[in-house]
Amino acid sequence: MTAEAVHTVNRTVYTVEEKVRLIRDRLSDGGTVRFDELFEDAAIKMEVVVTFVAILELSTRQFIRLMQTEVNGAIWVTAAGTEESRAEAAASAPKEYEDET
Repeated sequence: MTAEAVHTVNRTVYTVEEKVRLIRDRLSDGGTVRFDELFEDAAIKMEVVVTFVAILELSTRQFIRLMQTEVNGAIWVTAAGTEESRAEAAASAPKEYEDET
């Protein structure tokens, strides 16, 4: 007696590079988007994780800016733009760990 296949599982592969491109495309017109909107189309947990890693990568490389204007408020994501605006973003970052001597 042989068993018949009942169900086939299709695995979707998500890459950080793909999510980086999608986020940059979404912000390419100079607009601003809420952080949580970047996850709206995520179908599974793995896609959420990969999207989050892509956001961290873009932020680390100063291609995007993350802003929160009030405590527990929405987080906004915007393209950092030119090298000049990236340098400005880095200069305006909080100096939380400065030595207080």
